[in-house]
Amino acid sequence: MRSRLLAALLLPVLAALPLFAQTAAPTDTPSPEFQKKMQAVFDAFSNGRYAESLLRLQEAEKLRPNDPQVINLHGSILVKQEQWAAADEQFDKALKIDPKFFPARFNKAEVLYLQKKYPESRAGFQSILADDPKNELILYKVYLTYLLEKNLDEAKARLDKFDFGGNTPAYYYANAAWLFNQGKGPQAEDYIRSALSIFPTQSNNLFAEPLIEAGWLQKRDPASGQR
Repeated sequence: MRSRLLAALLLPVLAALPLFAQTAAPTDTPSPEFQKKMQAVFDAFSNGRYAESLLRLQEAEKLRPNDPQVINLHGSILVKQEQWAAADEQFDKALKIDPKFFPARFNKAEVLYLQKKYPESRAGFQSILADDPKNELILYKVYLTYLLEKNLDEAKARLDKFDFGGNTPAYYYANAAWLFNQGKGPQAEDYIRSALSIFPTQSNNLFAEPLIEAGWLQKRDPASGQR
């Protein structure tokens, strides 16, 4: 199971992680001991050793038990293990500390999306749009919920609103998703290639993940020429 979130506790490590596992920058400087423990967490996480990463995170949590970023990561590891209810509890715990904490808000909607509960997931994403109506990632996710539940009229209406000149590859991946859904793989790949030539690797990975989840796109080799 894969998924997706933004800017990081340990940026060099987090650049390689899916969105949902990433966290916002802390407001205070973590101790060297905490950073060392978190590095071990991310090393295990990045290599698919989720049980180990959770054990290591529990040690780090003792140093920062009320840090929503750490709690969010705890939930993200549980998502990787498909422990949906337990993961959701962690995201709720993070939001009790910071109700506007974007990663946990995103992840609550994402947990539903990964379970194919598209109407419920969409409601979660739309609550984020109420605060950030131009967020291209969230607009893309809402669009995908319509596309994947076969509401093609609504999906097409939203597809037509994506901005060719946007700051993210949302336009390209939204069009690729539409074409993949129609069985037009080669045309979809043209949009993917364009996105890869314009936007950096991390942005492409973020928007490609839902297409990988849907079985439309294969995970690419990091050395395949993305910048």
